[in-house]
Amino acid sequence: MTQNKWVLAGIAVLVAVATGGYTAKDLLHPSAPKLVVNGPTTGTPGEPLFFDYGSTSGAPAIFAEVYPRKGEMHIEHEPLRRRVRVNGIPGTYRVTILGVNLGGQDRWETTITIPGETPCPSCPTCPDCPKPVPCPDCPKPQPADPAKPVDPVKPVEPSPEPPPGRFNVAPEVFRLAKQINDPAGAKSLAAQCRAIADGQYSSLNAMATDVVKTLGTLSPAWQPLTSKVKSVIAALYTEGKLQNRDDAAELLREVAGALEAAGK
Repeated sequence: MTQNKWVLAGIAVLVAVATGGYTAKDLLHPSAPKLVVNGPTTGTPGEPLFFDYGSTSGAPAIFAEVYPRKGEMHIEHEPLRRRVRVNGIPGTYRVTILGVNLGGQDRWETTITIPGETPCPSCPTCPDCPKPVPCPDCPKPQPADPAKPVDPVKPVEPSPEPPPGRFNVAPEVFRLAKQINDPAGAKSLAAQCRAIADGQYSSLNAMATDVVKTLGTLSPAWQPLTSKVKSVIAALYTEGKLQNRDDAAELLREVAGALEAAGK
């Protein structure tokens, strides 16, 4: 008993020195302390419970414990206010307060019951809960959406180059029109070429005059293409390959097809 007494006293000295405000002299009481604790036996969920020991005498060292400690339940000693604070977590618990000096110790215990279910959402994830508690206000976990496959971005395929026609002019007209990069202008010029090809002309010269007139209305950006068409017409005429309106119409339709391909 004497050994236990001095062990308790040694612990009390450590606590007193650690908390500050007490000295070894405070522990030298000839008799055991007398604990006087005032506190509730129930409370409101979520609100702390306080156990006041301000009227205690001869107990410079105070120990406090709550059992069981589950979920968010814990106890806190507030020595400056001479009280113990317990969380208001629903359930039944035993609160123990121990006063110690060199003359002995005094123990105070009480049972507290806080109504209600364990607050949401701590209990469903608390390993100490004996069973899951219904939690109507908790957001229900959503199943993870499987990763949706992302459709690969298909590269824009370039317009196919038209095959060379009878006059072998379509590929070059197509390349020049693509370099100018005016799809709307290419489609418009193609329509005009087809209109001339389908027109009723009295002579080849009259048809050629309309072709030159149409090319003359284009913007300077089209100069490389218009020069090419004019040089092709002149070369074919010199070679005797443009002998009549049907030959000219076929040439214009080949040019129109190349322009339409470039305008896509």
